[in-house]
Amino acid sequence: MGLAPQGAAEALDVVLARSPTTVENCLAVALLPAVLFTSLRAARNPVSRPFSLLLPAATIFCLLYFGPMALRLASSPEPSPAAPSPSVLSYLRPGVLTADGGIGVSGRILLVRSVEETVEGASLADAVVVRGSPADSRLTYHARGSAAIEAGVPTVRFPGEVIRLPTVPLFEKIVKPADTTASLLGDVAALSDELRRASASSEREAIFLCLGLSLFLWCSSFVVRLTRWPLLSFALLALLWRLALTAIRFVVETLRPALADALPPSGAAEVLLGGLPAFLLFLAGLFCLGVDVLFVRFDFWTREIEA
Repeated sequence: MGLAPQGAAEALDVVLARSPTTVENCLAVALLPAVLFTSLRAARNPVSRPFSLLLPAATIFCLLYFGPMALRLASSPEPSPAAPSPSVLSYLRPGVLTADGGIGVSGRILLVRSVEETVEGASLADAVVVRGSPADSRLTYHARGSAAIEAGVPTVRFPGEVIRLPTVPLFEKIVKPADTTASLLGDVAALSDELRRASASSEREAIFLCLGLSLFLWCSSFVVRLTRWPLLSFALLALLWRLALTAIRFVVETLRPALADALPPSGAAEVLLGGLPAFLLFLAGLFCLGVDVLFVRFDFWTREIEA
């Protein structure tokens, strides 16, 4: 499927406009590899336990708290001159499949042999419309038709049939996550939504949540020093983080709504429910810190290598 120059430019504008939001949604998860490799470096070259605890945790907090602010500033639209009205030819190309938005489900796919520009829009010749799902599709042939921009929507008209083309790329309908990754993507989205909600709710709540998440991410990295086998340590840490993502989603989508229904409306209840994920992350981080300080030697890997 191809795009005319105007359509390609509009598609690029859509992608660039969504980039800051996409980066913000992935920011917390994108920090996980950095935390992993930093903890590995600290395990191989232990210098100071307090320094190794404070500096990376502070860096993670700064990225979590100030990163979204910078992205929102970068995504703020600046006034630009009005663009010329798009032509219907930007959405139709001879010999190229064009979908009406329901591709692969029950929508229609249009294939046109000839497209000629007219005063009203464009005239079409020898068009084939495929409707229905891939397993049960039907073809209709139209010798003539017309196309025009109607109320901002590219519209194709044939005798007895009207097709409205999409004005944005179809990547959300064409690219669908596999079932094996849908759960992980849902957990990541829940964490990103919670960070965004806390930031919009109050500065105190956002700081508390970022501190709790930073403390947990870094203190949980002590797992890389639990065994002498790096791959096993990485697998254990990845499993711990995966369970943490699932737990955060459960708290946000199930536990907090249930508590909101059970508790009487009050200011204290609102503060408690808003800070619940951050409080649990603090507890988990403090637990990991206690296990690390009391039971895991900071120079474990160094002693193993020297031995």
